[in-house]
Amino acid sequence: MKSVTKIAVTVVLLLIITTLGLVYFGFQRKETTLRVFFGAAAEEPWKEIISEFEKKTGIKVEAVFGGSGTLLSQIEISKMGDIYAPGSPDYMVKALKKGSLILRISV
Repeated sequence: MKSVTKIAVTVVLLLIITTLGLVYFGFQRKETTLRVFFGAAAEEPWKEIISEFEKKTGIKVEAVFGGSGTLLSQIEISKMGDIYAPGSPDYMVKALKKGSLILRISV
């Protein structure tokens, strides 16, 4: 795996963990729903994780599953979403290079 890809995967995982951690540990958010864009290849495991997360936190997760490129296009067009977890790290690299993603933490 190329070093850029490793960095992108690490960034994605850190963003997901940070966002979920902040929500779980009680930082107040204006929204009560997280909109998450997931690569379709991992749909079943994510559904189980989402179900547990919603039960434990009471926060609804609006999951959007699809191809990584399609999801990135949706994010760029709608300018909406809280987390992008593509199935391929290449798309995270592409999104970061294009400046399509920002890290925004509401406290």
